[in-house]
Amino acid sequence: MKVRAVKRGFFGGIYRLPGAEFDCPSDQVSKVWMRPVKKGEVKQKAESTGYIPLEIPSLMSKPKK
Repeated sequence: MKVRAVKRGFFGGIYRLPGAEFDCPSDQVSKVWMRPVKKGEVKQKAESTGYIPLEIPSLMSKPKK
C-alpha cells in the first residue's frame, strides 16, 4: 500500500519527513503519522529543512544549583 507521511516518523529503517511517499504493508500503517495515498492524488514535495533537530540529554547543559 502506498502511504504519505503527514508528520515525522520512522519506518523501514528511514526517518520519514512530512510529504514523503513510500510503500507500507497495510497491517503496519500508523494512523498517527501516515495516510494512504488515494489513486490519482498528486504527489506533494517532501518538507526539507536541511537538518533534523535532536535532543540528546547527555549533551544538554545541566541546570545550575
